[in-house]
Amino acid sequence: MLNQSAELSKFNTDFINRMILSPDLIVAQQQKIRSCELPPAYESLRNFISPWPVVINDKIVRDMRGICQVVTSLLHKSLFIISEDYFDFSVAAYGIDISNLISTNRNSMDVHLSVGRYDAIMTKGNFKLIEYNAGTNIGGWHLLRCVETYRDIVGGGGNLVCTPILEKFLKLVYQMTNNDKCNAVPSVNLLFVLDSTDAVEDLRTSLPFFKMALVELDLDISVFWTQSLDDVSVSDTGVFFHNKKMDVLSFPVFQFDYHDPKIEMMVLLHQQKKVVFPDMPAFLIAGYKSNFANLHWLNNCGKFDKSESAFINKFIPATYHLSDELNSVINQDLSWLYREVEQNKDNFVIKRDGYFGGDHVYVGRFMTDTSWRNILSAARKSKDWIVQQYCPSDHFYAPEPDGKLALHNYIFGFFNFGGDYGGAGVRLMKMDTGSGVVNSAKGAQYTSIFEVPAQSIFI
Repeated sequence: MLNQSAELSKFNTDFINRMILSPDLIVAQQQKIRSCELPPAYESLRNFISPWPVVINDKIVRDMRGICQVVTSLLHKSLFIISEDYFDFSVAAYGIDISNLISTNRNSMDVHLSVGRYDAIMTKGNFKLIEYNAGTNIGGWHLLRCVETYRDIVGGGGNLVCTPILEKFLKLVYQMTNNDKCNAVPSVNLLFVLDSTDAVEDLRTSLPFFKMALVELDLDISVFWTQSLDDVSVSDTGVFFHNKKMDVLSFPVFQFDYHDPKIEMMVLLHQQKKVVFPDMPAFLIAGYKSNFANLHWLNNCGKFDKSESAFINKFIPATYHLSDELNSVINQDLSWLYREVEQNKDNFVIKRDGYFGGDHVYVGRFMTDTSWRNILSAARKSKDWIVQQYCPSDHFYAPEPDGKLALHNYIFGFFNFGGDYGGAGVRLMKMDTGSGVVNSAKGAQYTSIFEVPAQSIFI
């Protein structure tokens, strides 16, 4: 099992090997990480913070960076192809003609403005992407205060690098504005439009993190927030919040009314480079779970070149639309697949678009035959379900909340900021427990990632 940890980095293996021989030290480390200072809003998350970080090597970082560059581009390219060549599918799948929402140039597609997070498992030492979550609702602020404590726990001193997610995001916000507006500005106004009182409180208690990062980066970014679009006015010159002009719009929500006149005007202003809207509908649509099914479908139709096709097949498990209606629209006969999914549930996962926290994700090997058949039958009647090949996770040693070591499944969540790698975290859960869904809302722990820089040597 330690060989699987070695796939992440030799330093990670050495650390775990030391911990296996030091159960008392594990308890002390757990107490240390539990006593870290956290904002009040995150106290409820304290018990979900793992006392260990995960250490990865430069090869893993390169894979993450390559995925952020290539897959993000392919997701946006696939939407362009659908809007151009598959109008009926666009309307059936999304309820709208998406051609008005996206760039007219399939080779640019504004990928440099995209924000999101890839979730992946490690299987046989290689990444397999589970899904891509688009949008600026990136979270994870509560771990920022833990990084130096983690560094003390794992050792390695200054040789270990932790890519700062928040700093990367703020740099992108500044670059977005100064690269994509007609007139570069020395200061940036960033507006969050939030969808709940809890989200407002989370952002409010996170502001000290923003301020610390902005001082360190020497960036002039002012953060504003509201729960209602009624507080936002839109004209042909820009977007205004309480009469102050906004530069970047952040909508940490999955769904909103694409036909709302304000949203339509914001999209137009984005296209005119009068505001930057990284959560505009086209970008959020790129984060639907079903887009991995689109990639495989379009790949089978010969829409991607040889290198793109190889990338899809290497990193994205086979994924298909389950909807009888959608498959009929694209003349895709999947009767063979339905039989295979029903008869071999252990090899598949069924998921639904538009849900978070592991909701509406069904892992076949954790379900009864009857429940599985019922889910499959219901999914075929709706347009927002997919089925994906199940890829077993490699197993890694980590401490349970009681301090005892056990084998865990890891989900690597790494951020895409403008088509580049923006840091990562890991969700982990003891193997063969629960529903098979590794998510914080389902009881998974969460931890930071350290990176061993290329050419680093530890003695």
